[in-house]
Amino acid sequence: MNQESPAQVRPQAALPCRQGRRWIAILPGKVWILLLLFFVVAVLMGVHTILTAKDSSLHLKLQHGFRSRYG
Repeated sequence: MNQESPAQVRPQAALPCRQGRRWIAILPGKVWILLLLFFVVAVLMGVHTILTAKDSSLHLKLQHGFRSRYG
């Protein structure tokens, strides 16, 4: 097993956090608004899918344009 102390693990865990903060700071506000809007719409669509009925039906009316050869 790996017997690293918390003091050794902490700097390794801090690196992705710093990189994530830089990435967050780079994105403009409009992008965050779009991401938030996308997330809200995705959640609403998921809730709608869960709450709606699962049955469906399909009615087809077919008509062909071929002339009858024998009639």
